[in-house]
Amino acid sequence: MDHSSDRSLALPAPGPSHVGEALSGPVDYEQLASELLRALRGKRSQVAFSRRLGRRSNVAYAWESGRRFPTAAEAMRAAALVGFDVDAALDRFAKVHAPFFEGGDPREPGTMAALLRALQASTPTTEIAKRAERSRFAVSRWLSGTAEPRLPDFLRMLQATARGALTFIACFVAPTKLPSAKTQWMRQQAADAVVRQHPHFTLLLVGLGLTSYRELSRHEPGFLARELGLTVDEVESGLEAMAKAELIRWNGRRWAIDADAEVDLRRDPEMRDEMRRWITRRSAAAIGKADEGLFQWVALSCSEEEMLELQREARALYERVRAIATSDGADRAVVFNLQLFPTKD
Repeated sequence: MDHSSDRSLALPAPGPSHVGEALSGPVDYEQLASELLRALRGKRSQVAFSRRLGRRSNVAYAWESGRRFPTAAEAMRAAALVGFDVDAALDRFAKVHAPFFEGGDPREPGTMAALLRALQASTPTTEIAKRAERSRFAVSRWLSGTAEPRLPDFLRMLQATARGALTFIACFVAPTKLPSAKTQWMRQQAADAVVRQHPHFTLLLVGLGLTSYRELSRHEPGFLARELGLTVDEVESGLEAMAKAELIRWNGRRWAIDADAEVDLRRDPEMRDEMRRWITRRSAAAIGKADEGLFQWVALSCSEEEMLELQREARALYERVRAIATSDGADRAVVFNLQLFPTKD
């Protein structure tokens, strides 16, 4: 599996800006799960689907009507029985959201619990329970594998841990086929297009979250250009594109981040890599210019096992850095660029 995946880019309300995936508004995960199960069934009748699963009762009707739901592992077994490559689907999802996941058979409950633990990383269980709107006791049991989450709760956990519910669904069916997911998925695609054309949008998000910008009486293009080291044209063209994609909104005086907006670089490897190149070029250009900058490096020899350990440590450090910038009094725009790579392919 690819161990180089980035965290997604989350667009929070104005404040310190990080760049994940968020489902807009309150989500009915039971309805979303029912729609996913209906899509997995395809053109088969509910009765034919139930028989294919080896059930005497019309379990498909019970699932799709919301009377009861399969566990995540049961849903994966059902998908496999009707022709989906669930192993490949899980691998695609893990490459995006859980690069350190060891893998396993997604039809087995223990694998799904291991996936959730990999997604949890260093996030406290209490925080995940809060995001998922489930009890800490239930979440702890799902993470430990002593209990199996129903499919709706599994989707809740994917969203609470990695903002990855729609990405997981997309590994099986097009989210545009699900009424509960269609609008948000289309917004994601529009946002992705902005990233391809304006890689500096990440700095614009940071700029819009600065206290000094939010205290301006009115938007000043030159202000963001000075604070972020961009040209006025880069600022204005980027903001225009972000507004069209509904990533930001005009409040009458200045631009503000749309709390429901989302961008996820992990879904598109080419887009992700271009962002990496752009950030690296910006970092190289800053060497020697910023008195407060920190540019250090070390060349090492190590074993394959040690390389994996370095990757884990680098990711943990990245998470700690993200956790530091949580105050609402943001007055500096900075870039933290951490690189680790082998000297040959």
